[in-house]
Amino acid sequence: MEDEKEPIEAEVEINIEEDVVADADVEVEEDVELTPEQQLEADLAEARQEAAENKDGWQRTLAEFQNYKRRTANDLMNARKTAGDKLLNLYFEVLDDLHFATLNVPDFDEKEAKWAKGVLGVFDKAVRKLEAQGISLIDADPGTEFDPIVHEALVQTPTEDFEEGQIMNVIRPGYRTEDRVIRPTQVQVAK
Repeated sequence: MEDEKEPIEAEVEINIEEDVVADADVEVEEDVELTPEQQLEADLAEARQEAAENKDGWQRTLAEFQNYKRRTANDLMNARKTAGDKLLNLYFEVLDDLHFATLNVPDFDEKEAKWAKGVLGVFDKAVRKLEAQGISLIDADPGTEFDPIVHEALVQTPTEDFEEGQIMNVIRPGYRTEDRVIRPTQVQVAK
């Protein structure tokens, strides 16, 4: 005979409190009458959602303002660099003339030699003032390898005295700061 198993009956009590809105995402029908506790819960959920939206908007506005300040500071810095570069280029023109004058000093008698030394001294002083501001001459001695980042090739000349790509002559000196080229050195390059 078959053993018949009797079904086990268990009483389970489910306690559901209908008067509490458990989740803020639950929508409440408007035509349903809410108890004061339910209304408070619904109002609280709505206030929390509005606060979260306001916080998100405030954070976005703050981020936009910080980006605006950063862009404005960068624009101001770039404007200062541009204005400074324009002024420096005017200064460089005078310095170029002094530089070429020092390269072509003729033989003078003793009195005139003092004058020539004075011109050399003015040029040296001007270069030292630039260096004190972090601006230096770009190296372009004859025989130096041409570097398109800091040099500008104005002329390429066939020659046997230099290897191809080497600087033969400086046409106009260039200047740089630690992080950027203000004016490239214009050079004659061996071909």
